[in-house]
Amino acid sequence: MKTVAALVLALLGPPALAAAPPADLGRGGYVIVMRHAHAPALPPPGAAERQLDDAGRAQALAVGQGLKALPLGPVYASPTLRAAQTVQLLGVSAPQTRPELGDGGASMAAAASGDAGADWLKAKAAEPPPPGRDVLIVTHGPNIVRAFGDGFKDMADGEAAAFKPDGRGGAVLAARIRVEDWSAPSR
Repeated sequence: MKTVAALVLALLGPPALAAAPPADLGRGGYVIVMRHAHAPALPPPGAAERQLDDAGRAQALAVGQGLKALPLGPVYASPTLRAAQTVQLLGVSAPQTRPELGDGGASMAAAASGDAGADWLKAKAAEPPPPGRDVLIVTHGPNIVRAFGDGFKDMADGEAAAFKPDGRGGAVLAARIRVEDWSAPSR
């Protein structure tokens, strides 16, 4: 039965989920994996790394408003500038920078190795947060796809996936949360 479910998931992708924060988000127990906010494909002239643009800054500020109500900690982030800018604008506690969450680009001192980074991200999503807390992880789209599959190829800038560790070494995807969903009236 488990093999059939895995085959269906591989062929069809993950089941459609509500694009809103889970109703019990804010009571702890979730691992929120977020793709950094929008950064143009090329760094600005004279800069070594990609950076958030006005749209990315607006995205990070909007998500930060929704995150304010959550009991976050710990927070993990990619060592790239665009991830650091995202975390700063989210207004969350100081992140623990992790090379496993990096983009593997030349602009980073310690680049992630694909499978090791994906394995680390999957393991963190499956690890229960401290009691009454939610974990936030800010990383890059390709890392999310490598860790959780092709169903995340369409993950937008600033979008997040809320995982609930299942207590058996895995995690269940509870919701994918778009930037605009953090400020939805039901929130």
